[in-house]
Amino acid sequence: MDKVEGHHARQFKLESQNEALLLSLEDVAKRERRLRAFLENSYDVLFTLDATGHFNFVSAAWERHFGYPVDSVIGIHFTSVIHPDDISGCTTLLNQVIDNGLGGISLPLRIGHVNGTWRIFETTGSPYTETDGTLMFTGVAHDITERTESEALLRESNDRFYQLAQQSGTITWEMNAQGLFTYMSHLTTDILGISPEEVVGQLHFYDLFPEPGRHLMKSTTLAAMKRRETFKNVELSLVSRDGKQMWFSSNGIPLLDEKGELRGYRGNYSDITESRKLKEQLYQSQKMEAVGELAGGLAHDFNNVLSIIGGYCSLMKMELERDEPHWEFIDRIQAASERASELTRSMLTFSRTQDIHQQSYNLNTIVAAVGTLTKRIIGEHINFTIKPTVTPLPVYVDSSQIEQVLINLVNNAKDAMPNGGELTICTDYMYVDGQLLSDHGVETGGEYAVVLVTDTGSGMDEATVQRIFEPFFTTKEIGKGTGLGLAMVYGIVKQHNGFLEVTSKPGEGTCFSLFLPIIESHFADFTVNRHTDTEQITGSETILIVEDDVEVLDFMKKMLSKLGYQIITASDGREAVAQFREHAEDIELIIMDLIMPQMGGRQAYDKIRLLHPQVRVLFCSGHNISAMQLQDDTGSAVDFISKPVTMNAFLKKIREMLGTR
Repeated sequence: MDKVEGHHARQFKLESQNEALLLSLEDVAKRERRLRAFLENSYDVLFTLDATGHFNFVSAAWERHFGYPVDSVIGIHFTSVIHPDDISGCTTLLNQVIDNGLGGISLPLRIGHVNGTWRIFETTGSPYTETDGTLMFTGVAHDITERTESEALLRESNDRFYQLAQQSGTITWEMNAQGLFTYMSHLTTDILGISPEEVVGQLHFYDLFPEPGRHLMKSTTLAAMKRRETFKNVELSLVSRDGKQMWFSSNGIPLLDEKGELRGYRGNYSDITESRKLKEQLYQSQKMEAVGELAGGLAHDFNNVLSIIGGYCSLMKMELERDEPHWEFIDRIQAASERASELTRSMLTFSRTQDIHQQSYNLNTIVAAVGTLTKRIIGEHINFTIKPTVTPLPVYVDSSQIEQVLINLVNNAKDAMPNGGELTICTDYMYVDGQLLSDHGVETGGEYAVVLVTDTGSGMDEATVQRIFEPFFTTKEIGKGTGLGLAMVYGIVKQHNGFLEVTSKPGEGTCFSLFLPIIESHFADFTVNRHTDTEQITGSETILIVEDDVEVLDFMKKMLSKLGYQIITASDGREAVAQFREHAEDIELIIMDLIMPQMGGRQAYDKIRLLHPQVRVLFCSGHNISAMQLQDDTGSAVDFISKPVTMNAFLKKIREMLGTR
């Protein structure tokens, strides 16, 4: 029984061992199938080399990557499939793994494709010992061709960007998502006076903005960055190292990482300081032109009113004796009318529509004559000095208008020094070009005569300096300034192709620099303008008066009739032609407004000359009249008198045209 039981036990144990062996072999087979599946489906190339560098195993991925079968690789040396330039590095790697037992070493290398191209693989190798003690090299090769090419393209793109950034005329920058600069081109040194090293990693974009407004710029820009907004041609102001405010046009685009998250911005700053200044000059010029047109129109209407006021004052004086009590009142009304006439001339000058009569003068002579006149008005509490150049300064100017400019500047200086001070007028010569021309919008450089009117008065701040030439702008008390004085100065200087520069600081005085082009010419005799009255002249001739303003027409008729003239009237050009046809034999002179509705004076004149070529016509107007309008169809000049005009000057002109009685 014991023998039988022992036999069965041994048989059961043997069967169990066989069963375990079968199970073990099945597991091995499963693992082998899994390994084979892994080897056959792996994207990476798995391979082994013997100690001499020959392939003894290559996975199926080889054919997928290089286009030729695995069997053709077994037994060949690795140097026959890699790029010649990579052999040295591969040999070193193989030796380090096999000879020194080092593992996990990686190396990028190029392996040839059947189509003749090269694929880039990152190869990692480790040592392996067979059961018989043979030392082997096992490796994994991962295709990095696309990644490497993308990185190369990226590097090339970045290199190109930085190269262009360094060569560009704009400041190129990059910043991270928090607004900290990560790159700044070298132009920041040339333009802002700040080196890239002082900016990159040190400053945020908002640090370059001036206060006030820095906090607002920071908050609004960071909000826009969070929205990943692209911005284009945004005008902004930055502060240079020396504290100068500069204007830039900024462009920027968001930079995103592979997950689409914002990693920063890249953009540029283009310096537009000069173009912005020119734009502001253009805007200022257009504004001044528009206001000038308005001023010219207003001056015309004022001229008609002032002609009536002054004329009736003269008529009343003709009826009164000087010792009568009302004579003084009329005299004051007439004086006020003349002062108002000066204002209208200022308005016309500001609008650049006042007729100017230019000749060549030595500017020093004009300044000396003005100095003699102005010494009487500035008072003894001001020390007044004139310092002319030794050499003449030939200029082509209307002397009376330049005289007006200088007197106006002297008056301003006097008002700025109520408690006394120093007033100096100097003349000088300067060759003007470059920045000074650009600052004042002047196209032609060259030699300029300069008059500097300098005072030690109260001075002005920058905001006031920017506005002083605007019409009706004044810093004087109500009733003490019209705001047209410096506007007139501006207009006259522009008419003479010159320009003005003003420097001033509160408490430190003011200097007006007047620039006029130097010419080559002989000098005309200069005398200071004097206003003298002539005696009243009577007559008996028949005169046709053509005027669309009813009150002006009525006044002229009464005045000339009172002086003995026979008067016929017409209210426009058409009526004037009709009246002349009817009274041609009697009419010896036509006094005619140039600008009228229905038919203007010039058109009426042309029609009347067809009836009587030798007709005498005196044109008058409160508008600016061009030289072309003051010529007949043969090109000869016609007689003209500008409103407002004193009655004596008007009567003298009439008598001059009619001839001595």
